[in-house]
Amino acid sequence: LAPLCKWTKWLTLITLILLSGLVILDRARGGWTAFRNQAQEKSKAALKSWKHLHRLAQKAAREAPWNEVIHSYELLLGALFDSLEEIYEIGGVRSLPRSELGRVLVAEKGLSPEIWQEIERLLEYADGVRFGQAGVVSQDDARKKYLHWVKRGESIAQRLPTD
Repeated sequence: LAPLCKWTKWLTLITLILLSGLVILDRARGGWTAFRNQAQEKSKAALKSWKHLHRLAQKAAREAPWNEVIHSYELLLGALFDSLEEIYEIGGVRSLPRSELGRVLVAEKGLSPEIWQEIERLLEYADGVRFGQAGVVSQDDARKKYLHWVKRGESIAQRLPTD
C-alpha cells in the first residue's frame, strides 16, 4: 500500500504542475493577444484621427466658420502631441515650454533634430492661427494651408521611431 501512495502522490504533484503550467501559458498567451489587440486599436484610432483631420481640412477650405478652423488646428496639435506622448512616454507634453519639449525629445529621447524642427514649425504656425497673432497668419491663409499642415503632421507622426 505504501508504494501505491508514493506513486499517487508523485502523479498528483506532476499533474498539478502540468495544469499550473498550462494555466500560466494560457494567461500569457491571452495577455499577449490583448496587448497586441490594444496596440492595433490605438493604431486604428490614430488613423481615424488623421482621416478626421483630413475631412476637417476639406471643410476649412470651403469657408467653415473661423472658430471651427481654429478648433481644427487645436485638434491637429492634439493628434501630434498624442503621438509624442504615446511613443516617447512623456506625460504632459502640452504643458512643457517648447524649448524644454525640444530639449527632452532631442537630447533625452533621441528624436532627430530635423524632425524636431518640422514639429516646431508646425507648432509655431498653429499657435499663430490659434492665438490670432496680428499679422502672422491671415484667416484665408490658415484655411488654405490647413490641409498642408495636416499632411505634414501626419508625415511627422509616421516618421517617429516606434521602438
